[in-house]
Amino acid sequence: KAKPIDALGAELYRTSCASCHRANGQGVPHIFPPLAGDPVVIAQDPTDHIRIVLFGAKGSTINDVTYSAQMPAWADQFSDEEAAAVINHERTIWGNNAPQVSAADIAKIRALGNRLR
Repeated sequence: KAKPIDALGAELYRTSCASCHRANGQGVPHIFPPLAGDPVVIAQDPTDHIRIVLFGAKGSTINDVTYSAQMPAWADQFSDEEAAAVINHERTIWGNNAPQVSAADIAKIRALGNRLR
């Protein structure tokens, strides 16, 4: 039986993201950025958030703090539905209140590849 999308997002976050970004979304100072209140996570346009989850990032500066750890690319591990679920979890927890994404949104950016960065 398929999990409800919110339960799937919470489980994927717990198993794939929380070891770095922490269960509370606060990250580790100067190493792993917080997702709670992160401008990319709460942006009205989710494109950069999707791109980072799919293709990874390194050396991000968020709110004048630089984070040294590399964010791995999850494009090969997450289906479009799984990526949408975990991104929506991040966009709607810890006080974040950003527009949600669909599997179609993920597929569109996945098809473009990392050419936009």
